[in-house]
Amino acid sequence: GLDHGQPGGVPIARLRELADRLRAARYAVIAWDAGRLDFPHADLAVEAICGLIEDLNSGTRCAGLPLGGSDGASTWLQAATWQTGFPGRVSFAGGYPAHDPYRLDARRLLASGEADALVWISAFDAGLVPPPTDCPTVVLGRNGMTPEREPEVLVPVGTPGLDHTGHAFRFDGVATLPLAALRTGPAAVAEVLERIERVV
Repeated sequence: GLDHGQPGGVPIARLRELADRLRAARYAVIAWDAGRLDFPHADLAVEAICGLIEDLNSGTRCAGLPLGGSDGASTWLQAATWQTGFPGRVSFAGGYPAHDPYRLDARRLLASGEADALVWISAFDAGLVPPPTDCPTVVLGRNGMTPEREPEVLVPVGTPGLDHTGHAFRFDGVATLPLAALRTGPAAVAEVLERIERVV
């Protein structure tokens, strides 16, 4: 369980000292590596970091600096926020974007049996395969991807900056980088999704 005297194994006195230093700083920067946040509800940790940054900005200056992209996660988070106003875990079932980090957690939905299907998209890392599930699975994956369980549908997709042009957010979120195609390869995820949308 949670040790209220040492959350995360850090003594409260040290956390208070850190909070005092952050409040006293003229310009604090809170950095984290998204690729290392590999635990249940890790996105809630990022939300908490963003809340801390917002609170600190009421009395001083503070910025957030995500250091890792985790196979396009930074770009996905930036695009989701730009398009919906939310950092992911968004439902459009009501005809508008609704953010619910717990209810829309994919792992929880799969484990509880609430999910009707899993659509898994991974255009960067062929080793980033869908989690084991009995749920019908559609995979849009980079060439060479071999999921543990054969999905009902597997569509090879190209990698931005290799097989087709695209854009990626720099890890620090400061700039969008244009990506040129280095070769001709499978279709982009966006193109595949547009084709699916036309027939649905």
